[in-house]
Amino acid sequence: MFPTAVVLVLALAAPPADPAEAFQKAESLYASDRFGEAEPLFESALRSDDRFLKRQAYNRLMNLYVRSGRPDKAIRLAGPYREWLKGLGDATGLAGLDLLTGECRLELGYTEEADKLLGAALAADPPLPPDRRLEALRLRGEVARQHKDAAEKERWAELERAARDVAKDAVRVDDTPARITAGRYLAEALLRRGDIDAALAALAAFPELHDKLDDPLGRSDTQRQRAKLLVKQGQYPQAAALFKEALDLQRTFRPKRRLVAGDILAEWSAAAVGRPEGAKLRDEAAIEYRAALDAPTDTPDAGGPLAAFIRLQSLTRSAKQFRLALDVARTAGERWAGDALVDGRLNSDRGGLELMTSAYQTARKSLLVALADLDAADPPNLRALPKVLVNLATAELACDAPERADPLLDRCAELYRKHGLAADAVRAERDYLSGVTAARRGDFARAMERFRSGLALCETVGRSADPVRFNLWLNVALIHKEQGDATAAGDALQNASAVLAGFSEPDDLSGALIDAVRADLFLSQGKVGPALALVPNLEATCTKHGYRSGYLWATARHVRALDLLTRKDVPGAEAVWTGLAEAQRKEGHVLLARTLNFLGVCAELRGNTADATKQFEEARAFQADRPRCPPVTRAITLWRLAALADRARPHGRREETARRGVRRGRPRAAEHVRRGRTARPVLRAVRPGVRTARGVVRPRRGRGGVAPRGTAEPQPHAPRPDARDRRGPARR
Repeated sequence: MFPTAVVLVLALAAPPADPAEAFQKAESLYASDRFGEAEPLFESALRSDDRFLKRQAYNRLMNLYVRSGRPDKAIRLAGPYREWLKGLGDATGLAGLDLLTGECRLELGYTEEADKLLGAALAADPPLPPDRRLEALRLRGEVARQHKDAAEKERWAELERAARDVAKDAVRVDDTPARITAGRYLAEALLRRGDIDAALAALAAFPELHDKLDDPLGRSDTQRQRAKLLVKQGQYPQAAALFKEALDLQRTFRPKRRLVAGDILAEWSAAAVGRPEGAKLRDEAAIEYRAALDAPTDTPDAGGPLAAFIRLQSLTRSAKQFRLALDVARTAGERWAGDALVDGRLNSDRGGLELMTSAYQTARKSLLVALADLDAADPPNLRALPKVLVNLATAELACDAPERADPLLDRCAELYRKHGLAADAVRAERDYLSGVTAARRGDFARAMERFRSGLALCETVGRSADPVRFNLWLNVALIHKEQGDATAAGDALQNASAVLAGFSEPDDLSGALIDAVRADLFLSQGKVGPALALVPNLEATCTKHGYRSGYLWATARHVRALDLLTRKDVPGAEAVWTGLAEAQRKEGHVLLARTLNFLGVCAELRGNTADATKQFEEARAFQADRPRCPPVTRAITLWRLAALADRARPHGRREETARRGVRRGRPRAAEHVRRGRTARPVLRAVRPGVRTARGVVRPRRGRGGVAPRGTAEPQPHAPRPDARDRRGPARR
């Protein structure tokens, strides 16, 4: 806590009266990424009458806000800065400010406003310097790409033409650095237009030019750019050689820039996904980023400790090392605790990671703080805000509060509508979660409508939405299972498997989740054997990741218990369900009701009516506090209690007792009971060798001895899987 206390004391200290002295102190803090402390000092320097110092203070504050992830504050500062530049008649400064402010608007998601500012910068008189002009054109291409504008191709063509013109002028005046700069922008434009061969050709002569300039770091940058292009062509061996050369040059000639070395290794490891060296390269990148957290930097604007921290988190997220990423957030991120400029971003990142590790209550607290910070921003961050709303809605759902999730999801959809935001993975996830809340209410028609809408959005968005597409197909499978359509459920699972096969790295958690849903589907058909065959993989995955709770673990234990029951081992099955119930009570897991129902069945099979009644009563009390438990689970609880009470009363009162039991339940549960949709898989399991207890009602049969089509047995089952429950492929 001591470093945090020091930060807070320093932040509250009055700035020096002398603007020049304040600026110098701010520079030192800025270089070490202590942004919250540097901000008031730079603001104090703005009071200077020295135009040069005042311009420096404005520029530093603008860069400080960009580096700390607060482009909203940079946009607000641009207002007085613009007026000051107008007073000076500084057209060049105004053009540069338009360029930077346009980039900030783009960062926040305001593509139209960004485009106007970039257009103004390009129309400035005198014109922007060549390199700044190329950057403005590149950003306009990004605007069109993010907005999914039909003008995107023409934007990249415009950048290509401008880069060729700058390169020709550079050759004419023998300005090699300008030629190289133009060539890099040319390669970017050609890549965006899909011509990788031409992009590589544009860079081919540059390594030799760097050697003539005695510029090893420039050669490192060029080889790194060429390597990434070769990766896109599928030429990994050639790319690996260039990555290695770039890394060696960086370590030889600028060994203290650990951040850049980490970036090269991170890009190399991404190219090596699925190869033996991939994990080793990723570990080396993490080492470099950790070193950069404490290493001094000679060029703060190129990235400092905060950039290293963010990239380290991104690296561990990409490897699905969510617990490790959370540890980084809690330890390395502590140095910025209390920094008002950075704290909101850290809470957002930490909350997302807490979701991925199933720390839902903690995630909810972090995300509420992050949302409050985003709500205070002006203008709002249209990139970060939807993601925080979706993550917070996920946490509310996990905390069994869908009534708090729905307004968050509605607000997210309204942001996209009001601001004309292009569809992306977050928007698709919003529809996915909206479908989950509908399913929790038992409104399966609405849920399927939302899931289909989400799948359509995933088609529009493309590969980046595949993790959401995976979850959508799983939920579609579960709803079809509930409706008794095993064929449609199986088809949906096949679609989920196909999405999983397209992931860049093997994902054992997602694969295990498919097996868990498939096991549930087998159980709904009374097929304990095929479900049991899937359990070893579920157990191995749980052991690997240390899970002793959640959907995967509960499914594995539940199938084990049912297998024991079918083999006449009632005490063994009861022992497994008892252990499972103990764990589920601790976390208040929705599957506890299912487990208690089966413990009640075991007690009935033992002839212990009192114990059976106790288990079913606990299940009923548990569900009374959780109205969104699955209706089929509630139906079995009420039916068994009615049957047990019926058994204890005179024959003439039994029918009325059963009716009273039905009326106590929700209409959906009552309908399950009235239609005779009982737990037939359990009966099938015990009938071969264990005599059924008196009072267990046999299901209504259709032709051929099977249940009528479309009437799935109300087996107590798992809730719809959630993206965070599986800790699946990386999110926003």
